[in-house]
Amino acid sequence: MLALPHRLRGQLSGHLADGERIEVGDDGHCMVVLPLRLPLRGGRRSVEAGQSDATSPDPVLIAALRRAHAMTARDATGQPLVTAAPQSPYNRKVLRLAFLAPDIQRAIIAGRQPAHLNLQAIMRAEIPLGWDRQREALGWEA
Repeated sequence: MLALPHRLRGQLSGHLADGERIEVGDDGHCMVVLPLRLPLRGGRRSVEAGQSDATSPDPVLIAALRRAHAMTARDATGQPLVTAAPQSPYNRKVLRLAFLAPDIQRAIIAGRQPAHLNLQAIMRAEIPLGWDRQREALGWEA
């Protein structure tokens, strides 16, 4: 935190970007509050300034989604179908991505998934089969 003298408030207010604000403390100091996100994407942490409305495709998560679909066949209705169990425990967990709700899969490919949702989070999560319950379990906003 950087505490600045209260008299600088007027000078600072003209230089604020969207989402930034000045808070005045009881001790006569003010501070500039910056909106930051610290998402974990593919094992790398990054600091992103500003609002979180921009898309951010996660190549690791997208590759895992593609791998999951490569392990499935399709039935007559186009739904994923597993004909044999994957050999490794890792692939068994990745396979669950093929059974995510279609809107969740589209959002992942478009990079519109919540900032906290990456492959590690999905691998740790208990993913129910019901699509509405999947959204709840993964922290998906309506």
